[in-house]
Amino acid sequence: MKKTEINWKSGEVTSWDIDDLDIAKSIESQIALLKEDLFQVRFGKTVILDLGWHPEFNSQGQFVLSVVKQENWQKPIFHLQFRDMENFKQNLNEAIEIARSEEA
Repeated sequence: MKKTEINWKSGEVTSWDIDDLDIAKSIESQIALLKEDLFQVRFGKTVILDLGWHPEFNSQGQFVLSVVKQENWQKPIFHLQFRDMENFKQNLNEAIEIARSEEA
């Protein structure tokens, strides 16, 4: 997946490590790509959208998608855990809208 495939709205991609991830393929066939830090996107000065795979490189893991404000990782504004590749973009778009609505 290329970062240009996503409409980040006002977000700025600050970290990106999923160029080789293909949402049309199974998780099991791509487990070597699934690590804890997949990407981060900043919205304004205080909002971060973050995606990782936990536990990394583990076929029993799951995506963890979070939106945090003022780096308060203990109380995310949005937090979703999922394994379903077919809803990947839908979940991401939901997080983008939430992050955009919270940016300052």
